[in-house]
Amino acid sequence: MSNLKIDGGSAGTFTGYLAQPTAMAKGCVVVVQEIYGVNREVRRVTDWLAAEGFASVAPDLLWRVKSGLDFEYADRDNARKAVSSLKPDEIEHDLAAAASALKRTTGGNLPVGIVSLGWGGKFAFMAAQKMDARAIVAFYPGNIEGAYDLVHSVQVPQMYHFAKHDERTKPEFRKALRTALADRDDVEVHVYPEADHGFANRDREEFHSSSAQLAEERSIAFLERNLRT
Repeated sequence: MSNLKIDGGSAGTFTGYLAQPTAMAKGCVVVVQEIYGVNREVRRVTDWLAAEGFASVAPDLLWRVKSGLDFEYADRDNARKAVSSLKPDEIEHDLAAAASALKRTTGGNLPVGIVSLGWGGKFAFMAAQKMDARAIVAFYPGNIEGAYDLVHSVQVPQMYHFAKHDERTKPEFRKALRTALADRDDVEVHVYPEADHGFANRDREEFHSSSAQLAEERSIAFLERNLRT
């Protein structure tokens, strides 16, 4: 695994954690981090996608604060302070630039998908058009609450993974999301009855093995269906 150089515009260049499959790639996937940076779990997700056949990159979206910055899960307040200093249009630019850089590593013709984690969810939808994304997989994206017009406007297949016991994605929110997307037959919403927020994250105490395995299996099948060339 290696770092991929990405054009950050007038501010300079930044990097993303790059993982390539051993055989010809099935497609490209941009992994959008949680608030904590490109930490061990984000790198694991990127490696997992590569092992499943997708060229993948997790761009360092905190580089405008400090390159290579990541936080412990217990340091949530400082992590939130760091991401709140970022401008949404710069995040959109960085995600689109990461997708372009990743495509170049595979010859430039493979379709792009997005896998977002927590905080990354809203920005995945904001940047989807610029990235020319073909599919979005969102794990517990609490920050899209109220942004239903945004997610509905993104006309690509979408898969959501929620935890029943997640206080950040309450039943009222999940119901409102389903209602907003009720006319879409390319959307899947999965709720895991035994899980809490962060259930797919091996480094969190909320990790729930069977729910994580099922979510990952569904995600790979979804990406394989929608990123066919």
